[in-house]
Amino acid sequence: TAQAASIKNQEVTNELVRKALDMQKGEAITPEALKSIRDTAGKIYEQIADAGDITPDAEYLKDLAQLGRGADEIAGAFPGANVGATKQINEVVDSLLQDKFSSKAALQYLRELRKQASGNLSGLNAADPSKQALGMAQREAASTLEDLIQRHLTANGKQDLADSFGAARRAIAMSHSVEKALNET
Repeated sequence: TAQAASIKNQEVTNELVRKALDMQKGEAITPEALKSIRDTAGKIYEQIADAGDITPDAEYLKDLAQLGRGADEIAGAFPGANVGATKQINEVVDSLLQDKFSSKAALQYLRELRKQASGNLSGLNAADPSKQALGMAQREAASTLEDLIQRHLTANGKQDLADSFGAARRAIAMSHSVEKALNET
């Protein structure tokens, strides 16, 4: 009975995943299919790369100030301590504090931050609190940069592109989550 219920639940879950990722009913959920979804969603990035220079706004600066805040409190009480990768987190924040940058460079750095965050948050680094803290900060920094890009597009009359960017971000994130949970058997 438990096995039959598990199989039925998996079928329901698979259909929910297909629906969320705009896949066809019954389509196989494979790494290749998920990569195809990411490739399709990622095409919007080519259009965004030509969206001009981005000037950071007050919200972006406020969000950057929040990165690694907990580690800063500890470092304030214990000067010189590199708690939770404080120095590396500050380097990430400092790298993002620019007067302006191209949308193409922003997208490239965003991808790099996501890649670094994934590495630092991977199972290999689960026992290292400083890697975990750095990975979380890198992920937050990438989200902060994504949000700024979206606001830049909206402010420059490219609401459709901003909406497409948001949808692409969600599709790519979902496909990665599904792939991590994928059990091909």
